Amino acid sequence: WNTIKLEKQGDNYGFADNKSFYFVHSFIGITNNPNSTLAFTNYEGIKIPAIIKEENITGFQFHPEKSHYTGLELIKNFCND
Repeated sequence: WNTIKLEKQGDNYGFADNKSFYFVHSFIGITNNPNSTLAFTNYEGIKIPAIIKEENITGFQFHPEKSHYTGLELIKNFCND
């Protein structure tokens, strides 16, 4: 479980800073366009992109479906966007 920090406002699917989500992967997705990063997490001093969006594609580094009520809220907001 790691806390998400918003990189920029807008397109954040209704969640706020300091919400925790379940991460299970041991890899990092790096973007070519830093403006694509909507949110990040800090893991042992490494700033990891947690949500990226480029045009009509959005990617989550964490598992919203395994992130309890916070994840369910994010999925609901994402589907209603």
